[in-house]
Amino acid sequence: MAVVQGEQLSILPSDELLIEAEVIGKGRLGNFKQVSEIVNPDKTLEFSFTQMDSSVGMMLSVKNPFPFMIKYHLNMIDFSVFESWPHPIPERKLTNIRIQKGTDTIACVY
Repeated sequence: MAVVQGEQLSILPSDELLIEAEVIGKGRLGNFKQVSEIVNPDKTLEFSFTQMDSSVGMMLSVKNPFPFMIKYHLNMIDFSVFESWPHPIPERKLTNIRIQKGTDTIACVY
């Protein structure tokens, strides 16, 4: 079951998560509110964390309704030190969700 804890989202395999978010402060998203259906499509982020068909690989899908790109840190809660996606992952945590600046690289940077 997905959990919203302040500015942090926790998502488990097979979860589909709808989060209403607002722009707060300088270039940040916050005031997260988990909802059961999309009532405000212009501010509802959609997350889906699934195991890929006929594979142990995992996929996180994020649908961003905002007119700007967003970035976030993605932490993996795992049972081993082997950090590869081609195995089941028991939980993902998304933190530091923010608006991507025009000068930011699109690449993953932690």
